[in-house]
Amino acid sequence: MTMQLTVEQAAWMDRMMPKATAKPKAAKAERTVPEPVLSDAEIAWLWPLFQKCSVQSFSFARSFQKTAVEKLTPRGKALVHSVAYKYRRQIFKDSAKWTEAEFVAAVKTANVTN
Repeated sequence: MTMQLTVEQAAWMDRMMPKATAKPKAAKAERTVPEPVLSDAEIAWLWPLFQKCSVQSFSFARSFQKTAVEKLTPRGKALVHSVAYKYRRQIFKDSAKWTEAEFVAAVKTANVTN
């Protein structure tokens, strides 16, 4: 036995339970990797110094610090200068008031001289 809806019940069903329509899925945006500010040689020079810094436990910088230079991804290489900038006082002694651009310039010149 099939149940027949009255006109009022059918109107209520139409209002309360709209028909399901398939919505097209939006295309996923491609993730772009920013260009690294430092070259591979400059990262290789900076990385051991950054790994010697005392970093807060259970932070991104601590887990990032444990990564080997060879295992850095392109995205990780682009982040090196900004993460190391936070610990610039432990890398360069007179860098208390440096901007990030001055820090990058110091790394580039220190890499050339050493």
